[in-house]
Amino acid sequence: SSVIHLFNLILRLRKLQMTGDSMLHVIHCAGTRMKEQGTDALSRGDLTEGVMRGDSIMTFVPLHLSAIHRQSGLRFWVESWFGAEEVNWITPDQWFTDGQKLNRCIWTPPPAAADVAIESLAKSKHKRPMSEHVVLILRLMTSRWRKLLTKVCDVVFTVPVGTDVWGYSQHEPLIIGIAFPLISHRPWRLRGSKIMVEVESNLRGLQVTSPQWGRDFLRELCLQPR
Repeated sequence: SSVIHLFNLILRLRKLQMTGDSMLHVIHCAGTRMKEQGTDALSRGDLTEGVMRGDSIMTFVPLHLSAIHRQSGLRFWVESWFGAEEVNWITPDQWFTDGQKLNRCIWTPPPAAADVAIESLAKSKHKRPMSEHVVLILRLMTSRWRKLLTKVCDVVFTVPVGTDVWGYSQHEPLIIGIAFPLISHRPWRLRGSKIMVEVESNLRGLQVTSPQWGRDFLRELCLQPR
């Protein structure tokens, strides 16, 4: 950077990594999370919010929590459009076992381990091209997993904060990817097809206040490959 103070800061952090034999992750988070944590209030001299009030800083860093552990009712909403029949909610201890053998799987990895889960999903998809998968991840640490997610899945969309399925208390939006079975003709995958583009566009245009956000569009989409 041409800004000397910023350059020196990055240099100090880089030295800290090298001397401490550690890895430093710089993670973007929502401004509302910064307010709840107390950083915003501290900049104004307010010492009664978040960590300045005595709350543990770790309660504001949910990198170890999956989406279904953060939001009640999310499981019912996903099954309402993906279907509840023969569906398997894959836990971390199943990523390398059942996740490689079952045909209809829902993956909900925590952000800190999402890259490992998606790599395991990619291997499962390679072994069983006719399998179906849904992935739900909070929009945290995206530099580690988002690019791979868009390669593995046929459609990727974002559930905004404030919907009836993903409340304001979550701060960051929810990213969902769906990997459909391969098709029997060119281009072999549904990714980039007209129907995928239309669904992504329709979901982006939905109001936050829409009841059961996006369910009808997603249900119609999930019935197409069958």
